[in-house]
Amino acid sequence: MFARDSPVNLTRAIVAPIPRNDWTILAAATAVVLVVEWLLFAASVRDYVLPTYPAHHDQTAYLIRAYQADAAIRDHGAWAAFAQRIQRGSATGSLLDYEAALAFRLIAPSRLGALSVLFAHYAALQIAAGVALTLLARSSAYGILGVALIAASGFPFVVPGGIFDFRIDTAATCAFGLVVIALLRSRLFADIKWSIATGAIAAYMVALRHNTLVHWLAIGAVLFVSLLLAPALGVLGREQSAPRLRALLICFAVTFVLCGPLLWFSLDDFYAYYAGQFAQRGPIRDVLSGRDALVHWLFYPYNVLVQHAGATFFLTAALAASCIFPMGRQAAARGAPPPPWLERYWPLLVSIVVPIAILTVHTVRSTVVAGIVLPSTVLLYVLALADLSGRPALRTGAALLVLAVALALQSWQHLQWRELESEKLAGGRVAFAMHYEIGRRLLELGRAEPVYVSNTLEDAFEPGIAATALFERDRALIRPRSPARAAQIFPVAPQRYREILRTADVVLLQTEGDRIRYPLVEYADSIGDEILAEAGAAMKPVGSWRFSGAAATAYLRPKRASQGAAR
Repeated sequence: MFARDSPVNLTRAIVAPIPRNDWTILAAATAVVLVVEWLLFAASVRDYVLPTYPAHHDQTAYLIRAYQADAAIRDHGAWAAFAQRIQRGSATGSLLDYEAALAFRLIAPSRLGALSVLFAHYAALQIAAGVALTLLARSSAYGILGVALIAASGFPFVVPGGIFDFRIDTAATCAFGLVVIALLRSRLFADIKWSIATGAIAAYMVALRHNTLVHWLAIGAVLFVSLLLAPALGVLGREQSAPRLRALLICFAVTFVLCGPLLWFSLDDFYAYYAGQFAQRGPIRDVLSGRDALVHWLFYPYNVLVQHAGATFFLTAALAASCIFPMGRQAAARGAPPPPWLERYWPLLVSIVVPIAILTVHTVRSTVVAGIVLPSTVLLYVLALADLSGRPALRTGAALLVLAVALALQSWQHLQWRELESEKLAGGRVAFAMHYEIGRRLLELGRAEPVYVSNTLEDAFEPGIAATALFERDRALIRPRSPARAAQIFPVAPQRYREILRTADVVLLQTEGDRIRYPLVEYADSIGDEILAEAGAAMKPVGSWRFSGAAATAYLRPKRASQGAAR
């Protein structure tokens, strides 16, 4: 794949210093971008997130954990709370909720405080990409271009899983980008210090989202085999390959040392969660060779290009190319040195192809997980522009113009997102008030782990909302050992459903409007009369609420029935 790169290209250090003026321009441009992005972000959160309920089950689960961690920090201190969080384990990720609790020390405990953690990851990715591209392309113009492409991309606005949805997807995307940037700075493990840093950042990424360990191990295996075969293929000499192999092993040793204890406590949950997902689907060969095989193969590439990158990304990328290539041919003709292909493009290609391949083999498809390859795509595109055109080709003024356009496109994306959110704002306020009242009553009764039953799967009826509504309005906290149990969230057999109904703390009945049907719990409608009878016989009405096109009534059990069946 690679022609033999010269030892000078493969091992060269940065010789000519980048002018201080370049760093000043990059710092100023990045600072302006982050300030504008924060103002847009904070305004959107204030006007469209805080007044309404936290949508989607994953978000309510992470918010409850964040408020639990905040209470633990107040009661026991930061280190003791961190130890408790690690020992509790998690199937998906163990760090984001604790980071939110730390952010609550600076910003009042609320969804703005929690979501600011996601914004911090997003800002860190932009800063790191700008610095790395400036160093690699020897010009701040390309660093500014990298910041612009990230700013114009659509992944912060993905629903669910974007920057306004408190879950691990955005943070994992940014952390994966930081790992790839560190890997580039290590020059494919030629620099031992950056190799160690890569392992440390990878450990942080795995702590945020546990399943990224699979991606990281697969990437490491491909790079290890590449370095092992490089001397035989004439790409590297043995004296260059051996130190890199040692550095790679050290890098992964650092990852396991730093995140090993966390993974140990989470191992059972991790296995049960992902093994269960595989067990729910048929063999992968049936999916990849069946009638919809092409759709399955193209699902994640399409998802990355259309949803996580989006039209705004491609407009910005096209504008950048149009600013470069008219001057690029002349710059290249002056004899710019050939780029270090093995150090630069091979790790980027591996970091894109390997995660997509792993996700494709996993038969459970998700629209939020493939965004982790977007930072690598940005880096690959900018470095390719720099190397193909000759690095002096992009002028700083042109890069700043691209950045201004990217900010304008991000503002447009905010407007589009707000328009979508405005449709649920009125009903969201009603749902928030409903769950606040339910939560307040539960708190008065001392219910630490409320059990919900509902005849709907609408987001507005998510049981975990009650705890978040209480905390965000009164700073009062229901401390469930796990998110509130609900028969409609985790499908169970009909008999089990009836058992839970008889011991439920809360019954939510949607009395008007269309209900969302879930195939595995269609029987829930068939026992609707039983739900109503149980609510009327053993519970007291909390109140009724009217939404746009729907209405609901909540019933609360004054005394806990036999707890064995629900536990």
